[in-house]
Amino acid sequence: MIKCPQCNSSKFVIRAGFRKNKFGKKQKYRCNDCWFWFVNKDAFWHRAYPKRIITEACSCYKRGMSFDDVADHLNEYKGTAIVPSTIFYWVTHYSTILKKNQ
Repeated sequence: MIKCPQCNSSKFVIRAGFRKNKFGKKQKYRCNDCWFWFVNKDAFWHRAYPKRIITEACSCYKRGMSFDDVADHLNEYKGTAIVPSTIFYWVTHYSTILKKNQ
């Protein structure tokens, strides 16, 4: 059950459309108690790239590619402009999260 982050009410939370950006859409919710609008946060909250790009980068690195090779691969085949230091950050930050979800 979804809880309102503002008032912790779960009784009156309803779905209220989608929030869209260049990478897709996410479900929006509204609390009928306090009229607060929110989107559920996940591990990929406030990231510039979608989770499929981030997980592919981590997967490529875990398969033995270097950070430079992963960045080149994503830039060539996915049309991104990612630098190797971003790949390093993603791998160090998301490796533990992705291990838990296996």
